[in-house]
This record gives sequence, structure tokens and C-alpha cells, in this order.
Amino acid sequence: GDLVEELPDGNLKYLGRKDRQVKTRGYRVELDEVESALLSLPVVEEAAAFTVPEGQGSNVIEAAVTVKEGSVLTSDAVMNHVAERLPHYAVPARIRVMDAFPRTSTGKINRRELEAGATPENSSRQARELKATKTTESIWSSAPAQRDCSCRSSTKTSLLPILKGQSGACA
Repeated sequence: GDLVEELPDGNLKYLGRKDRQVKTRGYRVELDEVESALLSLPVVEEAAAFTVPEGQGSNVIEAAVTVKEGSVLTSDAVMNHVAERLPHYAVPARIRVMDAFPRTSTGKINRRELEAGATPENSSRQARELKATKTTESIWSSAPAQRDCSCRSSTKTSLLPILKGQSGACA
């Protein structure tokens, strides 16, 4: 799926991908599969999945849907539906239910405009992950430095003494 250009010196220049596969949190996800899961909900008229930069070179998947005329749908209902059909890492962090999608001059869904309007900090999943990261950083910053610890070669955990507030050798 990678597109490259061969330069005159023989090196290759990465141009992007010809498919819609993205990498998020170490997993490869096909955005078309996410859209297919969204469209499997009978009241969904159109669906768009896209990535939003999360910081530190990582991306998070977000999505938007429009509903068929006369139908009502909530983001939570869509989220629950796709969570039953996709692996956890492919479930969008946020799903917006919209009246209509922005369009390009040729009538296609304008995903760039959807991406630009995305606000990943509003995602409750991201808020939980940020809290967990800060908690972990807090634990590590309060842990005593152990220069002679051989835990890396051990099958035992090195976190147990830290979490119990002990210092010294690894458990």
C-alpha cells in the first residue's frame, strides 16, 4: 500500500499510501472497515472515518455519520454498535452525528474539513488515557532510582515494590 518515488540517486522517497490504512497506537487500521461498520447501522445514511493528530506523532481515529431522513441517532448508540463489530483499537475515539457532511466541489465528502473540525481533546477515552498516563508518570517520578536493579533480566515485576512504597531491590 505504500507509494514511493525513485530519486535520481537511487534512494526512495515516501509519498504516502494508496489505500486508507492508518497506524494508531501500534495497530494498523483500514478506515474503510471502520466506515463499513458505521454503515451497517440501518439508520446511517453516510459515514466518514478519519484520523486526527494526537501529539507525539500518534493519530486517533474519529468518525462522523449522517442519518436517514426521519431517523434519530445518538453518538453513544453508534459507538456501542461499532464496538460490537470492530476490534477495540479500531473503534473511533469520537463519533459525531451530523445533519450533513461538508462537500468538495465535486460533491464528495470533504474529509479534510471534517478532520479540521475534530477536537480530540473532547474524547472521553482520550481523557481517561491522559489521566492514566499522568498517574503512571507520577508513580515513576516518585520511584527511587535503582542503579543496581537486575529486573530487566528477571521475570518478576519491578513495579510491586514501587507501588507498595518500598525502595531497594526488585521484588
